[in-house]
Amino acid sequence: MEISLCVYFCRGEAAFHAMSATLGWAKHPMVDRIHTLRKDIPVTLLYGSRSWVDNASGELIREKRPDSLVHIQVCCYYCDIK
Repeated sequence: MEISLCVYFCRGEAAFHAMSATLGWAKHPMVDRIHTLRKDIPVTLLYGSRSWVDNASGELIREKRPDSLVHIQVCCYYCDIK
């Protein structure tokens, strides 16, 4: 089963929002630490097409890792329906 379908069926967006409502922001965001990751390790970032989380941080990570593979995937459940 595709990841986008799993997230849709598990109501991942609602669960994430409910779990993170009281957490606030990360103390040590990944975007500030990504440069310490070895360059030969590829990074894939998943975003929901209808999520309140935008992919700006993913684009920033891509800029900070110019010699590495950074794949940004926006999952769209409705786009995959045939």
